[in-house]
Amino acid sequence: MARSSNSSSCSSRSTNNRPQEEEIVDPNSLLPQYLLPLVRHYHDDFYVSRSFEPRLIVQLMAEGFLPIATRGYLLPKLHVERCVLQLNPESKLHISKSTRKKSKRFLFSVNTCFDEVVAGCHRQQ
Repeated sequence: MARSSNSSSCSSRSTNNRPQEEEIVDPNSLLPQYLLPLVRHYHDDFYVSRSFEPRLIVQLMAEGFLPIATRGYLLPKLHVERCVLQLNPESKLHISKSTRKKSKRFLFSVNTCFDEVVAGCHRQQ
């Protein structure tokens, strides 16, 4: 089951002016069978575990979970709906001026300052 969508639009609006019916999904069906003994559904997009084993955390990340922790509990979060923008030179995607203006305040980088990012996450928690 794919948990992310590769699209060029993040809109959740219906194209035919009718409200979209929400499909009710069993949260445990989103959790792979091999993780069921260690992790259970908690609330909304959150799951819970008492285990902080590195292997479990790696497996959760590989399955698309964002591992979050609180005192004594691991609270992996699974965003069921996601949006991915794939931009290339041939892309016809329109990005509004206001979005471009707001985006100038942010920097997207990959694989830089890993230790500092982890330390910052620890400070926030």
